[in-house]
Amino acid sequence: MTVIAVLGLGEAGSLIAADLVAAGASVQAYDPKVATSAVGVTLKTTDAEACEGADVVLSVNSAADAEQALRDALPSLKPGAIWADLNTATPALKERLAASWERAVDVALMSPVPGRGLRTPMTMSGPAAGELAEILGGYGADVTVLDGPAGAAATRKLLRSVFYKGMAAAVVEALEAAKVAGLEEWLRGNITTELIRSNADTLDRLVDGSRKHAVRRRHEMAAAAELLGDLGVPARVAEASRDWLGDLIDEKTEQPFQRCKTLRGIPHRKAIPRESAQAPADRRDRSRRGVGQHLRPEDGRRRHLSQSRPDHRFDVRPRPDDDQAADRRLPARVHLARHRPQDLLGPHQLR
Repeated sequence: MTVIAVLGLGEAGSLIAADLVAAGASVQAYDPKVATSAVGVTLKTTDAEACEGADVVLSVNSAADAEQALRDALPSLKPGAIWADLNTATPALKERLAASWERAVDVALMSPVPGRGLRTPMTMSGPAAGELAEILGGYGADVTVLDGPAGAAATRKLLRSVFYKGMAAAVVEALEAAKVAGLEEWLRGNITTELIRSNADTLDRLVDGSRKHAVRRRHEMAAAAELLGDLGVPARVAEASRDWLGDLIDEKTEQPFQRCKTLRGIPHRKAIPRESAQAPADRRDRSRRGVGQHLRPEDGRRRHLSQSRPDHRFDVRPRPDDDQAADRRLPARVHLARHRPQDLLGPHQLR
């Protein structure tokens, strides 16, 4: 008979231990905060005692206690024992556990345990994951084994958590604000309807729509955050959404502008994006002042902006006689039109 130690008899650990006993496993457990357990589970007084003689150890305490639990149990672990960490933790923590015990397995519980117990979908990774899957699968566990080191299962779990827990936070925040506004029942019905009718196209609509309409949606979430503030509800998710949409907008505007076509044989250069750290200050200032504005130097004489600096981007080289005579008769606007568009317009006008 396989001996399984369960460290931690909270909500998840107690249900898994009870199902293992019902399936015929020998279970010994320890939890400093629990004095009684399910029928058939043998309680021990320390982690080390619970692990004595165990073929498999299921650590189901907490991420904060995971490393200490392994350190306390190491002297009692028999050679070849499998240490399975079921706590929701970072991949780095799972890697440290594997470095301390070579047969450590990273186990991620992919659904809530209540109502499922041992049959909660589990994803496992690590050198001994296949062996552990065979043992627990024999007692009815639902196991998926990844071809990867400890930490691979935790990575999938946490990426999934960003969506599920993030969605839950958005729903709770919205319902709290709706309650203050007297619209909680209406919003509950609206959210329920949207969740029920979602399908495979919903994901594409959320992702593509956010990028396509980032500007409009950022204004919308800024208004939503302001509404929550007026209602006295902390706008944590609303403000985070507003800022994230702002980042999507920045991703587009920070891309270098396309090269312009050569005009009248003047070599073109890539325009410098607005407010770029590499853009010289005088060029950024020029886009705000306007090309046609005149500058007044210290001696009181007026100079056109194109003559204000020797390294200015306007082409002031003499033209052939025929063109030069024509330029003197043309208005300034037509004369400037001979030059490149980015010299005449601010970068923000070229988009």
